[in-house]
Amino acid sequence: MKFLKLFALSGCAVFFLSSCDFSVGKKKQLEYNHTTLTDTDGYRFFQTVGSIAAYEVDYADYAGNNATNANAKDLASKSKEVYAELLPLLDSLATKFQVDFPIKGGEVFDQAQFENVNVQEVEAEADSTDTEIVEEVTSLFEDEDYAAHVKANAEEVLEQFDRLSRNTNNELRDFSNTELKNKIEDLYQTAGGGEE
Repeated sequence: MKFLKLFALSGCAVFFLSSCDFSVGKKKQLEYNHTTLTDTDGYRFFQTVGSIAAYEVDYADYAGNNATNANAKDLASKSKEVYAELLPLLDSLATKFQVDFPIKGGEVFDQAQFENVNVQEVEAEADSTDTEIVEEVTSLFEDEDYAAHVKANAEEVLEQFDRLSRNTNNELRDFSNTELKNKIEDLYQTAGGGEE
């Protein structure tokens, strides 16, 4: 009888002690609570920089096609190059720290906000009662506004990189000191930053 009680007691002890495994709790926390393996500053970095980078790649493509002067076209190509290089690095780092990427709810570029559509009805012929609908699309894109936009977003990204450089996670801190930060600083300078 004592052997049976001891066996039952050891079975209960094994069951209860095996449920205290930290890796199981960590896995369930990540799986069911959507928590990440990074702190608030790291999470904010992914949210801010990820949404800016995704938007800027599309906007730079549009700006490169619609810019009127060479400086704006160069700025657009440089912006597209920098942010297109940043996106896959952010994606792999976000996957490692279990942050949802691409950013849900981030602003999506829509070229309709830069176009003015004027719809008019025009008579087809002088003696006819038929009319044709003519759409005239005019661009509201301004080179100076684009440069100011790139400057503001590059400044925001640089601020996030500076915050990340003081992060407690060594890997995130090392990522903030890569050559990519220098390219973003160069983009900021090209857009007119640092001239005050």
